[in-house]
Amino acid sequence: MPEILEVDLNDLPLPTVGDNGTKITLWQRARGRMPGGAPNPIDCHVGQRLSLLRVAQNVSQEKLGKTLGISFQQIQKYERGNNRISASRLYDFAVFFGVGVEYFYQDMPAEVAQLSPASLYNKDYNKYLKHEKRGLSREEMRALVWLRQIRRKDSVQTVLRVLRQFAKYE
Repeated sequence: MPEILEVDLNDLPLPTVGDNGTKITLWQRARGRMPGGAPNPIDCHVGQRLSLLRVAQNVSQEKLGKTLGISFQQIQKYERGNNRISASRLYDFAVFFGVGVEYFYQDMPAEVAQLSPASLYNKDYNKYLKHEKRGLSREEMRALVWLRQIRRKDSVQTVLRVLRQFAKYE
């Protein structure tokens, strides 16, 4: 049986110095924290998308938290990026709002995408990044919410016909 080495990542000689002179350990880089312990910009982006979606659908932090079994303070932390949203919780948000989980990553600027935990840990990781498709704007999201609120199918079809006509002449 091979010998298992126990290594504390904080003991490795790879601390780096951030822009403001603060040190960040390899362990912090692997977890995705920024120098000084700031939240990762990707977590902030996902939180902003959650907030945008929640406001567009006129759902309070209290209602969302109560429905999903978490406090409104936790929703605030998610929306600010202070706490990371787990995969299972992200799925819950997507189901609640009727969107795919990819919604939360849409419109992420390339400079933010390049700050993933893996890329902070390994600078060669960014070669795997592909250009992301543009997601829905705030106005497009509101329009989609309004469209979903229309109950009569014939009314929905009328709205879609009008949109097709506008799209033909733009």
